[in-house]
Amino acid sequence: MDGNLDEPVSAAGGDRVLLRLRAPDYGVDLSLRRGGHLHLSGPRASGKTTLARALAGRRRRRGITVDYTGLGAGEVALVTFSEPVRSVEPQFYQQRYNASATEGHARVSDFIGGVGEGGGAREQNLLDGLGVTPLLPLERSKLSSGQHRRVLLARALLQRPRILVVDNPYVGLDAPGRRTLNALLDQLAAAGEVTLVLAGHGGALPACVRERVELPAPPGPPLPPAPGERLRAAFAATPAPAQRTVIDCGPLRIRYGERTVLDLPGWTVRPGEKWSIYGPNGSGKSTLLSLLYGDNPQAYAQPIRLFDRRRGAGESIWSVKARTGFTSPELHHHFPGGMSAEDAILTGLSDTFVYARRPTVAQRERAFELLAYFGLLPLRPRPFASLSTGTQRLLLFLRALVKAPPVLLLDEPFQTLDAPTVARCRTLLDDLLGPAHTLIFVTHFRAEIPACVDRKLRL
Repeated sequence: MDGNLDEPVSAAGGDRVLLRLRAPDYGVDLSLRRGGHLHLSGPRASGKTTLARALAGRRRRRGITVDYTGLGAGEVALVTFSEPVRSVEPQFYQQRYNASATEGHARVSDFIGGVGEGGGAREQNLLDGLGVTPLLPLERSKLSSGQHRRVLLARALLQRPRILVVDNPYVGLDAPGRRTLNALLDQLAAAGEVTLVLAGHGGALPACVRERVELPAPPGPPLPPAPGERLRAAFAATPAPAQRTVIDCGPLRIRYGERTVLDLPGWTVRPGEKWSIYGPNGSGKSTLLSLLYGDNPQAYAQPIRLFDRRRGAGESIWSVKARTGFTSPELHHHFPGGMSAEDAILTGLSDTFVYARRPTVAQRERAFELLAYFGLLPLRPRPFASLSTGTQRLLLFLRALVKAPPVLLLDEPFQTLDAPTVARCRTLLDDLLGPAHTLIFVTHFRAEIPACVDRKLRL
């Protein structure tokens, strides 16, 4: 519901109050009624994820109270894609790409509660509607980000919650997946099975969601009109690769058992080219970038040439990473949360989850200017884990830029970011990247693609 948040909001659509949320610091006082489906929106770091977790009883902060009326334990389910994989089951970052390393880890059918064969009609309809049925025998670590999102939604809905809170519901989903999700949520709402609270940025919401609460932007310093001079100078000084090609690969075919996750006849990228990669969930976009960046062990069995040299021909993986800036949803899920926001950016200098050597003054100034450009300087000492999901994703985008690399591999870098922040990120890339810089950009949203991108690859 748009408008004055000083008055209590009662989501119309039923006559029974399920819960009441009071959060004066966020300007929110609302009552959620049965069937009163709600969209909780607002700019980055406005508190959407915090309030979503509070509604589900997952996070309590001073000044936020939730009063439940007639709801039992487990009747409010939360789906969030920002939950780190490491907190769910022990894994290392490259496991999803290794054909054998995940043996013994949970399969999708186990993760969602063993539902599948022998399940009732409702359960099967949910699994089919979300496209989860074909994923049941797979190990969870092998899923793409979009497939993982569908599994999380299926797991929550199979628990028959009376309230379903979904944080950033469309993260990682392709356009057909977003339409399928909306149709399924509308179907469940029409049957009176669940009351929805969707937190995050809008777009095409389910038709049943008619109420909206818009959170105000948090106070912050004014944003500079352009990136700092030291940052611009660092990118202007980036030497162009001397080789004829940056990427020359194919045919690439990656399989896990009978399942093909990437089938690419061939692809050549020359220095300075700017590419977008698009395709449906599970088409192999993230797998392709993992091969190029060297995180996928199968890279050494594939015909891949980087900087005119065959992968595995003697060049260290770290020499390739040193010339490459990288970010991805998988990196975010495994990224350690204890370091400060500034240190999280500086790990991009070592291409690891720690920075092993002392950064130079110039490198620290570069990180400072990246933070300043987005108004994040007050967050420099804050622990990474304490920040909003969108701010974490933004910091990992800056991590990819901090060494002013000649090659950028950006896998859905703007997930969970609001439109103004996405626009500022696009402007930054268009401003900094020149003929010496090669860009590979993966997204499901055309509006996210920087203006400098003039080539595309569909998987």
